[in-house]
Amino acid sequence: NDTSILVSLILGQPAVITSEPINVTACVGDSISFGVLASGVGVTYQWRKGNVDLVNSGSISGATSDTLTINPTTLGDAGTDYYVVISGTCSPNDTSILVSLILNQPAVITSEPINATVCVGELASFSVIATGTGVTYQWRKGTVDIVDGGAISGATSATLTINPTVLGDAGVDYNVVVTGSCSPAVFSVDVTLALTNCAADLNVVKTASSLNPIIGETVVFTIVASNLSASNATGVVVLELLQSGYSYISSTTTTGLYDPITGNWNIGNLSAGDSETLTITVEVLSTGNYENTATISGLEPELDLSNNSSTVLPIPSDFFIPEGFSPNGDLVNDLFIIRGIFNFPSNTITIYNRWGNEVFADSPYQNTWDGKSTSNVNVGGDVLPVGTYFYVLDLGDGSKAIKGTIYLNN
Repeated sequence: NDTSILVSLILGQPAVITSEPINVTACVGDSISFGVLASGVGVTYQWRKGNVDLVNSGSISGATSDTLTINPTTLGDAGTDYYVVISGTCSPNDTSILVSLILNQPAVITSEPINATVCVGELASFSVIATGTGVTYQWRKGTVDIVDGGAISGATSATLTINPTVLGDAGVDYNVVVTGSCSPAVFSVDVTLALTNCAADLNVVKTASSLNPIIGETVVFTIVASNLSASNATGVVVLELLQSGYSYISSTTTTGLYDPITGNWNIGNLSAGDSETLTITVEVLSTGNYENTATISGLEPELDLSNNSSTVLPIPSDFFIPEGFSPNGDLVNDLFIIRGIFNFPSNTITIYNRWGNEVFADSPYQNTWDGKSTSNVNVGGDVLPVGTYFYVLDLGDGSKAIKGTIYLNN
């Protein structure tokens, strides 16, 4: 017999990916890598982007190895279709999953803020335009961070707003720091906020619900404060101090607070073209000073001082209508006397009996009615019988007519 030499049967395994590559997020200019693990005999690698084989050149290395490296990255390297094809001595090939390279951009200011000049009390703002990934903003005055609160808003946004401005806001070193997901942060130029005391034209008008009130009754004063200028006014105060002829009851304002003790109505800021109103309800006293003046002032220079005060002078009347009289010739209460009627020279009175018939009329009435009829409806002469009569008194001053009864007792 004869025996051959020993020979081998070597079986190779096809290439198999055992650890897939993973997505990468980085900044433009960073060095990034995609890695894969594979088993098999005679394994080779080919990294691809889409259907294009990558080759080692420039910033790319490891295109045919288990680790693809791009250093440095550029925006053109971003993509969602990186993968690797694994080949071995034995078929078939194996292909990895698709992975992404997401590249963030550093912050870049494309439009710088500009200087601003406004009147004290007006709105001031600075704006910046920036590009980049995950951009955030921090406005500063010098090297001190500005925070939102009070008149300040947008301290961490693209637009910083100060409304209203005060003299302390003026400065030459406003700037913004723009930060993104990628370094470095960028700093804007320093800009100036210039504030001027622009002239204002404050106006106050005071009116009274009646310029001929009756003692003991109420009067409503209405005070309207206005800013007639084209710029905002700040620190606006109206002095409205009630005189001794009035007793304070209540007040309302559309803005601010009114103190009846000091007479100060603190409005604060009054925008260009705006108006605010104060109403005060008072009781008219029997004695005292009835001339009342309201004055307005602000922090800005005044264009026209002639309209900064307004005065009203009501003339109170001691007015009283009795409930009866006795025209019997005893010289006591023989006439229907309305106290204060002479303060209303345009008055008209009409007296009616209980059947609604007119028995007396006069215009103006001058306290002359002695209980006799001036019409022909009374049977038995002009002397009216004892009883209750009705009157309508129009004072002729625009107020509502007064209606009531009067008892005639002979």
